[in-house]
Amino acid sequence: MLGGLSMACIWLVYNSSTITKLNYFVKLIKTKHDKDSSEDWTALARLRTACEHAKKLLSSEDRVQVSVESLFDNLHFSEPLLRSEFEELNDELFGKVITLVDRGMVQDELEKNMIDEIVLVGGSAVIPKIQKLIKEYFGGKEPNISVKPDEAIALGAAVIVHS
Repeated sequence: MLGGLSMACIWLVYNSSTITKLNYFVKLIKTKHDKDSSEDWTALARLRTACEHAKKLLSSEDRVQVSVESLFDNLHFSEPLLRSEFEELNDELFGKVITLVDRGMVQDELEKNMIDEIVLVGGSAVIPKIQKLIKEYFGGKEPNISVKPDEAIALGAAVIVHS
């Protein structure tokens, strides 16, 4: 079931990429401000929310500012994040997407030329690097990111019933 595998993979990347950025900023705070936020759960939750917001903005912008006022210990956190930095931080994670898609293709005995349409849904569907990797994997075929998740489930069910 390639669709389910791919959707689970995209969900994993979406959530893991937030964790990757969160860890990056925790280390940055330690280096720049000599403060350790790794044990402050409230600070981590607020920073995670800021990372999540930044990830969404980076889908359409090349640079964002990740900011949290009074993060902890009177520290006002504000750091720029470039899309290229986000992609570099998550390079290994993004590579796993293609590994899992390839595994699903092999498992279902599918060839790339047998795929009529690639539908990406969920948070990671709008990450330009994910779109690029999927497009390259499928020989330049542009992925469709306009389908809503609930519609994707209905479409998948219709395909299964039809076959």
